[in-house]
Amino acid sequence: YNYCRFNIRTRKKKSNNEKVVNKGHNKEKNYILKEGMLIQPLIDLGVFTKEGKVVNSKYDKYKQINRFIEIIDDEIKKNNYEELTILDFGCGKSYLTFAVHYLLTQIKGISCQIEGLDLKEDVIKYCNDITNKLELKNLIFHTGNISDYSGKDNPDIVITLHACDTATDFALQYAVERGAKAILSVPCCQHQINQELGKQKKR
Repeated sequence: YNYCRFNIRTRKKKSNNEKVVNKGHNKEKNYILKEGMLIQPLIDLGVFTKEGKVVNSKYDKYKQINRFIEIIDDEIKKNNYEELTILDFGCGKSYLTFAVHYLLTQIKGISCQIEGLDLKEDVIKYCNDITNKLELKNLIFHTGNISDYSGKDNPDIVITLHACDTATDFALQYAVERGAKAILSVPCCQHQINQELGKQKKR
């Protein structure tokens, strides 16, 4: 399997009164999920306006989503998948989960089964409400603990972004034991670890 563990740093933007991003004369990056695309789940989640413009306060999130999508797109190109089963452990509000579903179904035309798992019942209900409202197929969210999750299908790709405490370890264990072909993981509490390391250096 391919194990991708990385850290994405984003610059905190100064607050202003503009609702959408004004890029001015900056060279526009060729993102997969381009501004102007009407990606309804990301509109509902507040990343885009109804016109497909990036909301200013969500621009870092927009860049982050696209970076993850690029990595998944590279994985797809390398392996020529015709169908995919994906698990998103600790999915939260599922910005990435919805974006991956859009990539596969609307851009790549790949058959997929995607499941998001999180401990927060209100968040899972919110994600399922969006899924049902938009009639998105083969996408479902469940409330549950990663440590005792036992899905019936072996996933091709496991995603775990900032899963708290030991949840990342359980997710990685699950992915390896189930023979996942790729793992997309950003561990939790990196800033806390960096602070602790910094304290050790000063001693």
